[in-house]
Amino acid sequence: MKLTLCHPERGRATTRAGRFCPLARRVRVKGPAFLAGLRPLFLVLLVVLSLPAFARKPESVDELKARAAAAREPKQQVDLFIKITERQLQAADNAYSSGDIPQARAALDDVVEYGVKAAQTSVASGKKMKHTEIALRKVSARLEDIRKTLNVDDRPPVAAAVDKLEQARTDLLSRMFRK
Repeated sequence: MKLTLCHPERGRATTRAGRFCPLARRVRVKGPAFLAGLRPLFLVLLVVLSLPAFARKPESVDELKARAAAAREPKQQVDLFIKITERQLQAADNAYSSGDIPQARAALDDVVEYGVKAAQTSVASGKKMKHTEIALRKVSARLEDIRKTLNVDDRPPVAAAVDKLEQARTDLLSRMFRK
């Protein structure tokens, strides 16, 4: 009687006749032996090639604004406008948390300006509309969360910013789903 691979349905070693054989060993199929020696080299190469991605420092908001103004394609402009909006939203949140209201309002003005620009550019070009709508919805929701944590005196500018972004988002949605 000759032993074969383990039976696929039963998950155990069997003979060709289908009977269980406790002495039979499962057979494992291995790849070529030369690939086993390359695995550590591959891991080292992967780590070395990924280091520049971690070493890159993020662009400042002013650099992003300059790139957005110089961008030729609307798709690039929309992406940069959204990135500026998100960065300035984070800056506004941090400024409100630290109590620096004038800096927070300046960042909030940028959030509104570049959020509306992203929506207008997206509507005009017909590109990145879904991406822009999702980003503006998230920004509006985050601003609404920030507004709820502020003093009563600091809430009106944030509420106005949310209203402007929601209007831009509504215009974007009406362009997306027009007949």
